[in-house]
Order: sequence, then structure tokens, then C-alpha cells
Amino acid sequence: MRIGREAGIIVLSKYIRPFEHIRSKWPNPESGHRLRGVVIRQEMKEIRGKDQLSIIFHCEDFKDSDGNPIELYAVKRWCHIIKEGPSDFFYDTEPTVEAAGTQSEQELILEEAAQVMDGGDGQLDEMESGAIRGVAETDDDNEPAPENIPTANGQQLNPRKRKPDHQLLALPTYKKFQGSKIVDAQSQYPQKLCQCRSHRVRTYCQCSPGTHYCDQCYAEHVAEDRLVPSTGREEKAAENRRISPWKRKPDHQLLALPTYKKFQGSKIVDAQSQYPQKLCQCRSHRVRTYCQCSPGTHYCNQCYAEHVAENHSVPTNVSLGNSAD
Repeated sequence: MRIGREAGIIVLSKYIRPFEHIRSKWPNPESGHRLRGVVIRQEMKEIRGKDQLSIIFHCEDFKDSDGNPIELYAVKRWCHIIKEGPSDFFYDTEPTVEAAGTQSEQELILEEAAQVMDGGDGQLDEMESGAIRGVAETDDDNEPAPENIPTANGQQLNPRKRKPDHQLLALPTYKKFQGSKIVDAQSQYPQKLCQCRSHRVRTYCQCSPGTHYCDQCYAEHVAEDRLVPSTGREEKAAENRRISPWKRKPDHQLLALPTYKKFQGSKIVDAQSQYPQKLCQCRSHRVRTYCQCSPGTHYCNQCYAEHVAENHSVPTNVSLGNSAD
């Protein structure tokens, strides 16, 4: 189906601008709420600091005090055609979503509804809404995320389906390690000292069953595995044993927000809910944890380890013995 003037479209209301018109009529729209409209024209609009091709349309639900329809607009790729206008009014540019033209409206709604994820308190900020409720996951600039762009062989790299080399796991109840094997235990939650000998934990990395890691030493483990040559790991381990874990001051540390607190920018402010949560950097979990080096940015265990690894610069000719991480 081609888009043009007088075409009928359907758009998720979270993608429609200006926001104040939507909020005035539906302060808290339900998940998957969408509007129908009639296309007037297309033009470039500045959205999120970037010029993007947008569709301007009228909706019968929005009129000014004189009864004239109000102009609404949305980025063209979020506009799904449900009815073509006159062929003389087709736009010269490529059609928006070709696959949408072969689907019925009901099929389109069901397909989009399956991709909508509800947030903790039902209220998400603009970036999260565009990221987790759209047809495709997006970055902060509202463009498709790199992992959602098809590769040369046509396959899509979905981070939720990739099998990471490292993953922090917890032992089942009444289980413990005997060497690298999981065996029965007498106590419900048996614990062991982690590698940095600062905590007693039940968590371990899937790459090394039998070895316990807390959040901090798991992040160091991932960073070392990526950046430290295997021949230098024994030397680094020997150096680390000479430094008391109580005296080390790491550059990175995973912290949790206090109850009834949230981030506003990089500042901790009061929150209405007891445990406010935000999407982590890998956009797989809603969490309350952050790294002390970057307050305001939320990390789960996995993306915290990625964060430490990315910021863990290792010169090839310098020992890691005095590294803070």
C-alpha cells in the first residue's frame, strides 16, 4: 500500500506529537493505545533534536475551540496504512512499511500488541516508551538499535537470544558445589566466600561452575577474561592477594537506590513508589542498581559487567596488580 494525501493511517498514541494534546485527552493511556487519522501531507519535523520525515494528519477526536481539526504528526515509519487515498495524491517517496499493506488491521493490531511491554508503575518516560513498545527496539536517538538491523545473511541479532560467554547464576535451594558439580546440601542456602573474599554468596559464572562471585568480582572476572592474556592471569591473581579487599577502592561498584528514591538526572530525589525501577543499559531488565561511577544510569548484573569491561583499559606492557578494578 502507498501512502499519500487522504490515506487512512493508524498510529500508536505514544509516537504522536504534540504530546500535550494526547495527555490532555488521555492522561494515562493504556498499553497499545492507538489513533486513526487522515493524512494531510508529509514534511520534515525536528523530533528529539533530529530532522525526521513525518506524516501530518487530522484525527476526529482533536479539534480546537472553533471546531477546526488540530494537526498532529508522527515519524513516518510509525504510521501504518489501513486505507489508500487517491492514486493522484501518492507521495514520490517509498511506502512506509510494505508488509503492513498485506495485513488486515486486526492482524496489525495483534502483531503490535504482542510487542508491547508494560512498565512497573505503568508510566514510562519518552525514551523508554519508544525503546520497548515500538515495532523495533530503538536507541536514544529513536533509530533502530544496531542489534536489530538485519545482518548480511538476513538474520537478526537479538540480544535476548544470544548466549553470552559469561552469565551470573544462583545455585538452586538445597544445592552446593562439590568441585564443579552441583550436589545436594543440608542447608537451604549454602554460601561460600567469593573471589575477592568480601562476601559470602551463592552466585557463580556459567563459564566456571564451582567458583563463587559477588557482583563486583564477577565484573572483574568478565573484564579480565576479555582484556588480560591467559599467561598474565596468575601474576595478577598473585598481586591481588597481596592487597586486602577492605583497602581496595574500586572505580566501579554496583549500588542499589534506597527505598522511595529515584534518579532525576544524576541526582537522587524522592519518589512516590517504594521501589522505582528503570530499564538497564542492555534493555533486558528493570532494575534499581547503578554504578557508583555513573549515577543516573541503571545496570543489571550482566550490563554492569559489560560496563566494567569497556572502561577497563589495560596497557599491554603494564601489570594489572595495582588496578582498581
